[in-house]
Amino acid sequence: MSTSSPLPFVRSRAAPLCLVGGLLAGTIDVVFAGAYWHASVPLTLRSIASWVLGPAAFHGGAAAAAVGAVLEAVLMVAMYAGYGLLARRHPALLRHPMRKGLVYGAALYALQFGVLVPLSPAPFAVLIDPLWHIACCSVYMLMVGIPAARIARLATVPSAAERFVEDARHRPV
Repeated sequence: MSTSSPLPFVRSRAAPLCLVGGLLAGTIDVVFAGAYWHASVPLTLRSIASWVLGPAAFHGGAAAAAVGAVLEAVLMVAMYAGYGLLARRHPALLRHPMRKGLVYGAALYALQFGVLVPLSPAPFAVLIDPLWHIACCSVYMLMVGIPAARIARLATVPSAAERFVEDARHRPV
């Protein structure tokens, strides 16, 4: 399998896994946040929408909840795909996916909730509850970081069919 990247990255295998993984992680994240704050799923989604819509999101009803759902989905899928893209440039990220995935998840949490959300128009941009930060960071580490690292690693391993075709090319006739 030839590619111009430093290592083979099978997009056809990685893309669906990133999509499914990101959507699943986003769903778990929304349900977790709602359970932690004793909020309904629509209210949790409107609070995510407030990152871009500001306080008006809380009066936006189903439309604002839909914006929150789309925003959450896009962010989570991008987080999953981001690890694969980083690993293409830095193949060392593919070794020890558990450890490096934990670090990636923690870094994403710090970036999102330490930088991006505080800069947003959300009315609750800075939360003081330390238990929330620990719990939410743990969710990012376990549900985003590790699976994203595992998917990136899986996407670089050729399938049995790909290995067979490659072996056939080099076999003497």
